[in-house]
Amino acid sequence: MIRGTLLYRERSCGRANCRCAQGQKHPALCLVVSENARQRQIFVPKFLETEVRLWVAHYQKMRKLVEELSRIYLRKLETREF
Repeated sequence: MIRGTLLYRERSCGRANCRCAQGQKHPALCLVVSENARQRQIFVPKFLETEVRLWVAHYQKMRKLVEELSRIYLRKLETREF
């Protein structure tokens, strides 16, 4: 699992005779993560897209489960139901 957000970007490759030089930029998937209060964008190769999407989904699911557990135990504490 991985904490981050997936973002589609369009970019130019820099080759003068490429279609992106005329405005048809290349689509690219990036994983945006924050580390040490800074955001980083990491290019995700096409062959890893499905796997990285799964990693991000697993993190989101785990995060929701932890929030749910926290609410349950907070209610127990508030109502003194141990």
